[in-house]
Amino acid sequence: MNVTKRVPGTQDTAGEPLAAVLRKRGLRTTPQRILIEDALHSIGRHATADEVRAAVAERLPNCTTPTVYATLELLVELGRARKVQVGHGPARFDPRTDNHAHFLCTECGAIEDVPLPDSDRPAALALAAASSAGHEPHSAELVIEGRCARCRRERGRSAKGQVTASRRRRRPLR
Repeated sequence: MNVTKRVPGTQDTAGEPLAAVLRKRGLRTTPQRILIEDALHSIGRHATADEVRAAVAERLPNCTTPTVYATLELLVELGRARKVQVGHGPARFDPRTDNHAHFLCTECGAIEDVPLPDSDRPAALALAAASSAGHEPHSAELVIEGRCARCRRERGRSAKGQVTASRRRRRPLR
């Protein structure tokens, strides 16, 4: 569940076909825009603009990186994607616009969606705190950092192997 509050002026249009949304806004429906949105969904994870560009390159080899960035930003503005900026890497784009938070693995850098039972409460508290401090907040995003399940499993295996090996070395020879 996403705790991001939308920037004023953005709309959630995820239930409508992109072509219809673009027409309503007086924007052109281009093959690039349609394919970029399709690619974002087909990648199935939080993708960078470069990853989206690589996904559309086979069908549209002339589609430039600036076109991909502009289209992804437009999809965010239309409420059809979310921009996720966590850590120090490039911005990632999330095709899920429903309510969820994000988990950032501090070991491998993976970003995963995390459902929250009461999604609006953390965002509301953060926005209220910022307002109380005299700021004018536009959004709040809950990002949980730690070690993902895969890294925990892999580290657990290697740690167990190291303990076993070190214990073997410490046994006295008979």
